[in-house]
Amino acid sequence: MEPALKEILEKLRNAGSAVQCALIMIDEKCRVTFWSESAEMLFCYTADEIIGIELFKIVSPADYHNDFETTLQILSKPGMKFLPDSIKEFRALRKDGEMLPIKLSFSPIKVQDKWNTLAIVKDIKEVNRSGIRKRGIKV
Repeated sequence: MEPALKEILEKLRNAGSAVQCALIMIDEKCRVTFWSESAEMLFCYTADEIIGIELFKIVSPADYHNDFETTLQILSKPGMKFLPDSIKEFRALRKDGEMLPIKLSFSPIKVQDKWNTLAIVKDIKEVNRSGIRKRGIKV
């Protein structure tokens, strides 16, 4: 592994430990190249199980495949910058089959002269529950 790539992955690991979000990096073919510990906890897949697999085929329900893949293709175009509308809410699928609401943002990142996409994933289940509670609805 090249030193520059090793450094980027180490920075992602450190950032992933510091934030309450899962960090995932995918290549131009939507294959996972980095899977943080937070991603392991959120989706119940280890990095060994998921590295090299097309992300949307594993963690997105079938009815989201097209939307997810289209968003990734747009963002993986060379020179594409972060788009404000690239923050989306999806329902994700965990390894155990549980569906969970997530907020997902995408940002292109250049690694070893190739465009990749960094996905930042936040579990919003508790946020949704607290909003429901504020409206007086039992959960």
